[in-house]
Amino acid sequence: MADINSPKEFLQEALSMVDTLNEDRTVLQQNNASRSEAENKLETLKKNIEQEKTKTVNSRREDLEAEYNRKLRIIDNDVAAIEGRRSKARKQGVSERVTAQTAGFKAEIANYKAQLDAFCKENKLSGLCKSPLYHKLFMPARLGDWILILFIVALMIGSLVGAIYLLSQHKITVYTTIGVAMVDIALALLYAFIAGRTRGKHPNEVRVCRQFIDEIAKCKKGIENVTKNIQNDTDDSPYNLGSFDAELQAKAQEKADLEMQKTQALYQFDAVTKQQLINEIDGTYAQRLTDLTTAAAETKAAAEEMAQKVSMEENQINGTYVQYLGSKNLNHETIERMIALVDTGEAASVTDEVSRLNAK
Repeated sequence: MADINSPKEFLQEALSMVDTLNEDRTVLQQNNASRSEAENKLETLKKNIEQEKTKTVNSRREDLEAEYNRKLRIIDNDVAAIEGRRSKARKQGVSERVTAQTAGFKAEIANYKAQLDAFCKENKLSGLCKSPLYHKLFMPARLGDWILILFIVALMIGSLVGAIYLLSQHKITVYTTIGVAMVDIALALLYAFIAGRTRGKHPNEVRVCRQFIDEIAKCKKGIENVTKNIQNDTDDSPYNLGSFDAELQAKAQEKADLEMQKTQALYQFDAVTKQQLINEIDGTYAQRLTDLTTAAAETKAAAEEMAQKVSMEENQINGTYVQYLGSKNLNHETIERMIALVDTGEAASVTDEVSRLNAK
């Protein structure tokens, strides 16, 4: 280190160290920029590699699972088709069984209807006597018949009472009320007329007709009960559905086998294939990853080395020159001015030069 008593040599040495420090700071800045760029490229590559691994593995696994799911859907569609054919065959069997077991009731109904028709013609009875509704209204014998009659009577009375009430509230005219009353009277007269022409004129014959109607109703009830019992019967053995059941059993076994294959394939993928795909991707990017890792390490080492050098230079300058020149004077321009003062003889010492500069 130059002696402070030799101002020019002292200042020239300070100028050299300041210039060197500035150059090294510039180099350090460049090294840090290169280090940052290399590290960013390395991190970007690592991120892209991991994303490609995840995307590839997930895509391949989804494709594998989707293929098995497609095959399972085909089996489910086949099962649905077989079940549809089986259901159709069972319905046909049920229909045939119902037809066979209700044939007797239907024959009896046809016989009773023929006898009723002949009896009405023989006794010159109205065709109304062959109607079940006629006997419900004019020859009631069961609770349901009486309920129907009471409902009709209540409806007629209610309509008349309602019309009278609305008339009192001035919501309908008197003609409307009279119309309702006339309808009720007409219905009552019609009922009386039909009753007189049938049961009033031929009471015994109408009772015989009622007996035929009741027998027909019993046969229909028998058909209904037989049909209901057959439809509710869960035993499918009468319908020869064994071939469909065998197909369904075979499809069930096929589905179970395929589901087991799917489980094994996915396990194989997760345990082996997944790592193979990852290794392939790692192999594809290995050289590039090595190059970027090396570049990042080299730029990091260069930046750290230069940072250490700059720190040492700063410590040396601070320990040697700050105490004489001051921090604000440790720059290229100021030190050159100090050297000029020495050369012109305006200052005889370093302290004098600093004083003159501060004064200016």
